[in-house]
Amino acid sequence: MSRRKDPYTEMGAGFAEVAPCVGCSYCCSKVLCVVAYQKYFREGTVAPPCPELRHHDGRYWCGIIEDAPEGQKIQYMEALAIGAGCSSSMFNTVRDSQIAKMKEKENDRGGNSCVGDTSAHRP
Repeated sequence: MSRRKDPYTEMGAGFAEVAPCVGCSYCCSKVLCVVAYQKYFREGTVAPPCPELRHHDGRYWCGIIEDAPEGQKIQYMEALAIGAGCSSSMFNTVRDSQIAKMKEKENDRGGNSCVGDTSAHRP
C-alpha cells in the first residue's frame, strides 16, 4: 500500500528559505483569497478579514479547506499555496506573537518548540 503524500510538507518542498506558516491569520485578515472572494462576493460580503478563518488547537485554520470534499482539499491547497510557507514573515508582529505562544505552550509541556515543523500545522 502506498502512503499518500502530505500536501502541507509537499507544498513547501521547493521553498527551503521560506518561513513556515504558524497559523497567525495575518494574510487572511488582510485580503481574501480568490476562493473566499468568489464565495462571499455572491453574498455581498467581500471585505477582510476572511469569514472562513477558524481558531482551534492554538492557531487559525482555513474553513474552506476544512469543509471541502476530500478530492477538492488538495486542489484548493495547491491553488492557494497553503503549506508553502509564510510570505509575510518580516516585521509581522501578529506572526511573532503566535510563535511566542507556540514556544510557551511547548515549554509548558517540557518539549522542544514545534515552530518550523510543518507536520505540526495540518488541519
